[in-house]
Amino acid sequence: MMKTFLAVVLGACILGIGAAALFIESGAYNIGATTPHWGITRSLIEKMRDRSIAAHSSDLRLPPAEYRAYAGAGLSHFEGMCRFCHGAPGRAPYEFADGLFPSAPPLMAPHVQKRPDGELYWIIANGIKMTGMPAFGPTHKEEDLLGILAVVRLLPDLGPQEYAQMLKTAGPHGEEGGKGPHHQPSKGREGHEGSAPAHRHEGGQR
Repeated sequence: MMKTFLAVVLGACILGIGAAALFIESGAYNIGATTPHWGITRSLIEKMRDRSIAAHSSDLRLPPAEYRAYAGAGLSHFEGMCRFCHGAPGRAPYEFADGLFPSAPPLMAPHVQKRPDGELYWIIANGIKMTGMPAFGPTHKEEDLLGILAVVRLLPDLGPQEYAQMLKTAGPHGEEGGKGPHHQPSKGREGHEGSAPAHRHEGGQR
């Protein structure tokens, strides 16, 4: 009886794998950005994404949440890289962002702001595959990454005029307008600066 059951399970698995292989080979699934994923596909991808981000960011240690002190170092980076897709107070995303799938979320949205700092920092540093979100860790100092995180956390409290004024006083790529507290970049798991800060974050979520 047990052998029969195992044979049935094995046969079902083989049939399932074969059917999946045939479906992939057929090209029937529309990979175009103009067609949303099926509901179950989207749910599985989002679940895998969230669990992956949580697992890989769980051991990150960030310095204390002195957000405004770091914002001067990150504002011009945010405006030059993030705002094009995500927008900013009083500044719409660029036109090409309308064609992204999945779409880039507004960073002041509650479902973004509820993520812990470690998760947001990990996303900024490492990016997310097949979403259009690049990894900034290989090309930016940890101070810059912390500055971008600071800007993201400040966005819900910034109006268009305040954001524009902050942008005027921030130097190009954080070289002027305040760099924030001194913090030595630490090497991450892949050997890139900025992917694993050295201190524990005590600021909690917002």
